Amino acid sequence: MTVRRYQSTTDKEQALAVLKWGVAEQSKAVAGGSEEQKAWYRDSMAKSIDQEGEELVRPEDWWVAERDGAIVGVMRLMSEPEGRIGRYGTEGLLVIQELDARGAGAHLLEKAKRVAERRGKRSIFLLTVRGSKAHAEWYPCKGFVHFEDDGSSQMAKMILQLEGDA
Repeated sequence: MTVRRYQSTTDKEQALAVLKWGVAEQSKAVAGGSEEQKAWYRDSMAKSIDQEGEELVRPEDWWVAERDGAIVGVMRLMSEPEGRIGRYGTEGLLVIQELDARGAGAHLLEKAKRVAERRGKRSIFLLTVRGSKAHAEWYPCKGFVHFEDDGSSQMAKMILQLEGDA
């Protein structure tokens, strides 16, 4: 498995297919939520895919996981989370906006850790669909913990403290 930067000229079709698959899976979990939660989710997705659904927003932020010449995972890494990460603020934080993978999640997460360390970040933050297998099993076994979470949203805030972070 190879994890590398997204290249819009060669990766667009496969990367969008993987991301849209992930969005569809996440949408199923959010479907039973309130109108406010659904609106938040639509807004979040609009930050990932352009209005026509034909390109990833800010392609320089995206990474792809490739197996046997096929893209099987995509991930967006941002140093600037556009605020609202509670007590963690925005200093020292790398945000995974999207991590949609079919068996490539561990490879993408390892890349995120290396990017965070290179950028001097101390933590990795993400939101995940509450009750999903990723939320209940996968992220916790990778060291992510919940924070500032009263359980009222369909999306759960999770954070991974990197080595050396107090």
